[in-house]
Amino acid sequence: PISTPHCPPRAMPAPWPPPSPGISMVPAASVVGMEETPRLVPGTPQTPGGGYNLESPHGTPAVAPETLPEKSSAPVEKEPVAVVEEKHETRLSLMKAKFAAAAVRDASGKQVDVSLAEFFEACDLYRDILSKLGKAVGIVLSDIDGNLGLARKAYLEDPEKRKTMRSFLLPNPPGSHPGIEKMQWLLRGCEFFLVMIQLLFTGDGSGAAVEAYTKTLMQYHGWALQMTVKVAMRAMPGRDTICQSEDLCHGNPPLARCRELCLRDAPPAVATSLEQVHFMMDLMREVGHWETKKA
Repeated sequence: PISTPHCPPRAMPAPWPPPSPGISMVPAASVVGMEETPRLVPGTPQTPGGGYNLESPHGTPAVAPETLPEKSSAPVEKEPVAVVEEKHETRLSLMKAKFAAAAVRDASGKQVDVSLAEFFEACDLYRDILSKLGKAVGIVLSDIDGNLGLARKAYLEDPEKRKTMRSFLLPNPPGSHPGIEKMQWLLRGCEFFLVMIQLLFTGDGSGAAVEAYTKTLMQYHGWALQMTVKVAMRAMPGRDTICQSEDLCHGNPPLARCRELCLRDAPPAVATSLEQVHFMMDLMREVGHWETKKA
């Protein structure tokens, strides 16, 4: 019971409905001239005896202090997490990031598929880098434009249904759609370009285009086409000319600095990008959509 100078003594009514387990009694806010009245507060466990925890009018808990919820004088503020945006000094480094972003991985980190939206973004960048290497790449560039454009068109016909490489390759053979063949040639072109970049920035870089063609695309071309393409490959610019191409190095630094940056960024960029391209090529072989006939 509680009392005041102005009120006759009265009995405290039993709480109704009865408190649920996990609810305890702690003192209500103090009122001038009145003793503190026990009240129900959720969250405090029951006492071992089966009753509910009470705090006396003088603030002495009837149970061990550690059973009462801790009170904080102020909310705890979490430290802000800084998001560090990766900076790319060369477009080769940016290309690496874009090809890596296309990988679809399972919970263990193993790659199981490829996101085509991200893959086409990476291809746009590779095509743009190649376009700035001079007139000699014209024949290669026109081929890329046709394959990239038609493969993307097939994807955009149903981007939800064909959002990944595995779904893009449906139906399985003998079924097909026009985008599958164009994707095959797009990947072959990507492989050529990446191997060329690899050869340009390892060793002395001489003859990189012809050697890359011999290692990649030539096996898919008939004799007449091989002769035509090899002539174009011999006219491809060398390493220093490529380092001077527009925006290959951000900020257009001096040639010596751009060469240094490309020598640093090219090997990891090629390794990551080729890994993605070879994964897709292997996937096409796995499902039976890889053609070996020559163009």
